[in-house]
Amino acid sequence: MRSAAEPENYNLQLQLAYFYSENGDADHALSCFRRVMQLTEHHLKHLAPFCAVLHKYGFSQQAASLYADYCCLFPTKASLFYNHAFYLRFAGQYSAAIAQYQHALQLNISEPEEVLLNIAVIYSDHLRQEENARQTLMSALQLKPDYVPALYNLANLAEERGDKAEAEAMFRRVLDADPKYYQAYARLADVVTFNSKDDLLLTQLKRVLNEPSVAQDSRINLHYALGKAFDECGAYAEAFEQFNAANKLNSLTMPPYVPSETERQIQQIIHTLDRDWLDKHMQRNDASPIFICGMFRSGSTLAEQILAQHSQITAGGEIDFFHKHLRNIYPQQFTTVSAADLTQLASRYLEYCEQCFPAAIRLTDKRPDNYLYMGLLKALFPRAKFIYTKRNKIDNCLSVFFLRLGSAMNYANSLQDTIHYYQQHEILMSHWQQMFGQDIYTLDYDQLVMHPETTLKPLLGFLGLEYQAELLHFHTAKNAVKTASVWQVRKPLYKSASGRRHNYSDILPVSPESDA
Repeated sequence: MRSAAEPENYNLQLQLAYFYSENGDADHALSCFRRVMQLTEHHLKHLAPFCAVLHKYGFSQQAASLYADYCCLFPTKASLFYNHAFYLRFAGQYSAAIAQYQHALQLNISEPEEVLLNIAVIYSDHLRQEENARQTLMSALQLKPDYVPALYNLANLAEERGDKAEAEAMFRRVLDADPKYYQAYARLADVVTFNSKDDLLLTQLKRVLNEPSVAQDSRINLHYALGKAFDECGAYAEAFEQFNAANKLNSLTMPPYVPSETERQIQQIIHTLDRDWLDKHMQRNDASPIFICGMFRSGSTLAEQILAQHSQITAGGEIDFFHKHLRNIYPQQFTTVSAADLTQLASRYLEYCEQCFPAAIRLTDKRPDNYLYMGLLKALFPRAKFIYTKRNKIDNCLSVFFLRLGSAMNYANSLQDTIHYYQQHEILMSHWQQMFGQDIYTLDYDQLVMHPETTLKPLLGFLGLEYQAELLHFHTAKNAVKTASVWQVRKPLYKSASGRRHNYSDILPVSPESDA
């Protein structure tokens, strides 16, 4: 029989579990929560909300471990396997997540098309198995032919592989199935090229933007889409007005950019990862990854797409490994980092790359903001090569301002803030150049599009590879491109993006030729 004190103890333990979670103490949180589960008969009702809190505070692995226990205790409860898969995905255990989703399907979980969608996302976004993702989405449509999320993701896959006709057809099919799936209008605008302000889709975008039922997130994307449409039509004042409206709304969805905080972060990196730190922490391994980094929108996707046509190089795209694992601990926790921790970090990265790209001889990692970690990456992989993509400052900052980036890039909502961030990134790059400049190749975007062969030959020499004529046929490649430059790299080299600042010379708050 339960004692009179146990309910109070149960409530106390539950409160403590949440308290420890919110304060970053996962071990004590789990200990208290396991005690809760022992003290109450209706324990499963607490599992999902508690794991949601764990996940919120960065403890997805611990949430997955809890669900693993209860999947064993209740092996016929499909929802447990579904939730277990969810947390496994965020813990980076992608194959295990797929296995648990599939087990949920075997247990006849309701709405199986949603489970298949989640499996497809893992295949595409994490394992880079786009064909498996496509087949899984097709299976979802066999269960529910008008399932809009599957249609939408099939359109995304078509766009990534450069199939413009298929992408356009699928986005239009989304809108046929659900005319209020407003995001598809914005994505459709990415696919088509606008030649006139009288274009039917441009008219539709303006009409949809005025509908009161449009959610704020879709409204932001529609403004960006209209900016792109007007820009292609040469209506630059109207384009800038739309981009400005998009960024003002987008800025409300994230913390404001604080210039002094960026300056503090850059200086902290410089003072932490200096020459003494690098000499002390240099690892020993033969891995030779190629990191392509720099400002977003500086030509990194084009550089990778060209290099990927070389017989010795595989494009890895924007591998988010270091951004995911370091964003809350870098650089502060690297003042006293151990050699064992660095060895483990390097090994986990190489294991992930091997899992996703088992046939790669030389792999490119094109995550632009890896420039923040360049000194650490040099310590982890002494034989690594770095390609630093650079572009005219104002052209680069305009391209950032014209694109919706995530909350980690909150500087992008203001042209002045973007210019400030650009200047700070140059300060850090100067630091890395002084430390190991012989392993950093600066690739100038404007020179690349003007003089491709003479620009690429020394780059290939820097990588220890022979120049191959196939490099300039990059636009015919069928590989998946998962960045905003997906359509730009499906065309032969063009020069129109160089000097685009002059189109906005009467509007910009700075001179198009300004270097300030």
